[in-house]
Amino acid sequence: MSNLLSRIFYSFYSADFYRYVASSQRSSGFSYLAIIIALTYLVPALLISNRLSSFSFADTQNTELIELREILASAPELQIAEGQLVVSDADSFPVKFAHSALSKDLLVIDPEQNSLIAAQSFILFGAEGVYFHNLEITSLLFNFLGFEMFPKAGFNGDATFQPYKAESYSFSGSDLAEWLESYINGLGRSLLFSVFPLVVLASIFLKFVELYIFTAIARSLARRKQLQITRAQAIKLTAAALMPVLVIKFIDACSLWSSNLLKIPFLSLLLLVFLNYYFINFALDSLKQRYKE
Repeated sequence: MSNLLSRIFYSFYSADFYRYVASSQRSSGFSYLAIIIALTYLVPALLISNRLSSFSFADTQNTELIELREILASAPELQIAEGQLVVSDADSFPVKFAHSALSKDLLVIDPEQNSLIAAQSFILFGAEGVYFHNLEITSLLFNFLGFEMFPKAGFNGDATFQPYKAESYSFSGSDLAEWLESYINGLGRSLLFSVFPLVVLASIFLKFVELYIFTAIARSLARRKQLQITRAQAIKLTAAALMPVLVIKFIDACSLWSSNLLKIPFLSLLLLVFLNYYFINFALDSLKQRYKE
């Protein structure tokens, strides 16, 4: 770990560090990038998981979540008979519930409808079951909880259909609110063991691709600077030069992406690409200084 910390520290400013990386016979240092990536996602994952698993409507001060609970609690009691929604007065449907923060209805109860797109809602109670989009609901909850990492709506793909149990029973709006609370708690418990590993693996793969793209850029810059470096040296230098930007992303992740600049995708991309280019250029200039000496 001390070796990793020293590499991170020197990668920001030390020409000697980059000269050492180029002349070292060790591996490319991609393992260090993988460790930083894992830490970058582990910190927010722990914070998010804790907040979700301990969530309670009774304790929240979030006005959007309070409104969400009130909407669900105000839903009428629904009767299910042998897996079918029982409707005594068809003229009273559809019943729609809107949320002030959303561009479409939060909940629609309509025994004549079986499409979320047609119903224009996040959740649809139809004649034979409930329709919802798992990713869309999760993203909506994340936004309400302050983790503004995904859009609130607009996900494509087939909706999840959960049929009613093939028996007779009823459930009220309060039951829906309790179910949602347990759903949020379950998200917190599953986040670390299901979502987090997949995100880390995907990020490491993308960083691997990014490494080889920037390695090609580094070799092109080296030719322009009339530096003779091997492909292995270019990979090692690039891996070292990518560390500062990863550290910046890690610091930002520790505050749950609070940086206003990094919340703007295009500006964020331009900034991070520029910084990566700057440190790669700095690494190559460090070698050029050695040759001049």
